[in-house]
Amino acid sequence: MNVPIALGRLTCLTALLLATGITVAKDIGFEQGDLFPDLIYTSPSGSTEKLSQHTGKIVFFHILASWCPPCGPELKDIAQLQTALEGEPGIQFIVCGFRESHERTIAWAKNFVRVDTPICHAGSRFKRDRRIEFEGIPTEFGVPYTWILGPDRTVVTRQIGAYWAWPEHIDALRNAAQAIVAGQLYTLDLPSE
Repeated sequence: MNVPIALGRLTCLTALLLATGITVAKDIGFEQGDLFPDLIYTSPSGSTEKLSQHTGKIVFFHILASWCPPCGPELKDIAQLQTALEGEPGIQFIVCGFRESHERTIAWAKNFVRVDTPICHAGSRFKRDRRIEFEGIPTEFGVPYTWILGPDRTVVTRQIGAYWAWPEHIDALRNAAQAIVAGQLYTLDLPSE
C-alpha cells in the first residue's frame, strides 16, 4: 500500500521553530512521525557511529540477517537502489546485520547474495537475542525491517517484512534528497507496512 507522506513540511517547520528557539517535543519511537532513537552501530570499517551523524539527510535504515530467507533477494533490490543513488549528498544508506556476528553478515552478503553493499552491525550477536538497544530502549524486532527517516530522524515510513520493489522509488528518494540539500520542502510517496 502506498501512503503519500508530506513530512518534509513538518521537518522544515521543526527546523524553523528550532532556529527561533522554540522546541517541538516528539515521542522517541519507531512509528511514523516519531523521532527515531539515536542508534549506535558498528560501521562497515568497524568504527562506532550514531544515526545522529547523518542529521540533515534522508536515512534509509534496514535491518537484515543471513538466516532470514527473504533478506537476500531484498538486499539485491536495496543494493540496486543504493547504486542508483550513489553520490546523492542528501541520502544515507545504513544496512545493518542483526542477531549474528558482523563478519557472518558481511560474508553472506558478499558470497551468497553477491552484493558489495556496505554492511553495518546493529548490536546483538546471536540468533536468539532479539534485542537491540536504542537510546537505552530495549526493543525486539524481526527481520527484515526498514525505516526511512527524515533529516531530523523523524520516521517518514517503515516497512515490516520484505519489500521487493525498492528500485521503483529511486526517483522519489532522489528528488527528496535533492530538495533537502537545496533547503526546499519535500514529499515522499513510499510503501508503508
